[in-house]
Amino acid sequence: MNRAARARAIRKPLLFPTLLVLAACSTRETETKRPDKIYQAYGDSWIYSKTEINKQYLGFASPHGIIGVRNAYRETHIITNSAGRKISIPENLYALQKDGSIKQIECCQYFREKGDLYNIGDKLVFIFDNAREFITDCFIYPSGRPDNELAPPEKRVYGVTVFAEFDPIKNIFKTTTFGAGDNYLPFEYRAAVLRSGRRDLTIEQHEAFSYARRKPFMCAAAGPTQRAPRRTSRWTRITCHRPSKPWRNLSFLKTARLRDRCTKAVRPPT
Repeated sequence: MNRAARARAIRKPLLFPTLLVLAACSTRETETKRPDKIYQAYGDSWIYSKTEINKQYLGFASPHGIIGVRNAYRETHIITNSAGRKISIPENLYALQKDGSIKQIECCQYFREKGDLYNIGDKLVFIFDNAREFITDCFIYPSGRPDNELAPPEKRVYGVTVFAEFDPIKNIFKTTTFGAGDNYLPFEYRAAVLRSGRRDLTIEQHEAFSYARRKPFMCAAAGPTQRAPRRTSRWTRITCHRPSKPWRNLSFLKTARLRDRCTKAVRPPT
């Protein structure tokens, strides 16, 4: 065995342990605890706690090369009642499906799946974003984009805002509605701003406004349908008694007088 072959044989067993050491040394995780909020709902007091967790680690197929730094993001959402009972929202999140059942879904494990809990009226409403395929097989769409799934992949919006209401009997959050963003007029939002006495709505006021105008999941159809192209007929030229103005299409023949003055249209042979 020559010197180069011996060097390769020595490096191969050391490659994998070296990568493990580098991965362990490069992993960094930071937690950001948001201030707790106290809500009054369902005749009880609730403490809402949210933590954002960012993680950097060494991984394969990173944006920086074959091996490089990757980023991960997740959130924890916990409510605690006056008796001390803790409920994890992401672990008790369900969505309506087309067959009428509810299915447990995932949330808050990715930077596009951010959510927050709001006290709207006497309800606890968890509002979060995720792609439709991870929520329901019913038809829902991003705000103001009912044709989103017909757009090219590079122009699609992958986050749909949904509203999950808390069920204090089953201790679950169930979503059956979403924020369509197209079922109210612009003056309604401006009127809400004027009533608030501010230059703009607070985040809580904005979410309450959106929740009041939510749409139910559309479970009769699984998705948007492509509009069928308009069928057009190819007609031969229709020559009128005034040769200076030939009519080429029946759509111009609006009156009986014009129809009487022009020759009969004939379809071209097929």
